[in-house]
Amino acid sequence: MKKARAAAVAVILGTLAINSNATGATGARIYRLNATMDPRQVVTVSNKPWPVPPAYSKSRGTFTGTFNEATGRLSWRITFSGLASPKLRIVDIHYGPPGRFGAFLARACAGCKSGQRGVIKVKRSARKDIAAGKAWVTLITERYPNGVIRGQIKARKTA
Repeated sequence: MKKARAAAVAVILGTLAINSNATGATGARIYRLNATMDPRQVVTVSNKPWPVPPAYSKSRGTFTGTFNEATGRLSWRITFSGLASPKLRIVDIHYGPPGRFGAFLARACAGCKSGQRGVIKVKRSARKDIAAGKAWVTLITERYPNGVIRGQIKARKTA
């Protein structure tokens, strides 16, 4: 009886070790993300350059983070300046190459403040696009729902 239990425990532990390797415990795809944001990168829904209002011409921002493609966990930090005091600030991540408007992938925050950090879970269907650098981050306001600053996310594999 003891030998049968020991064998069963060994099989279970072996299965757990194999499954943890298959899910990325040792082969996790971890990426460092960064984007430099400015108003000249914002495009309209029809993929035309956005005419930057003078009040936003010096607006800037940075988006940095760590992304685990296997789990979808994205830890991020956003900084920005020169936004002319909008009441509402939302940071969204969208699909798309530079100069193209794209589908919504994830919301980092609403009521965002410069220097804010957070963690979000990215849906499985969007993970490869973020890891491949086919996504951008934008800061939107109530007056400019397509964004006032935008930056293409660059992903660099670390593990």
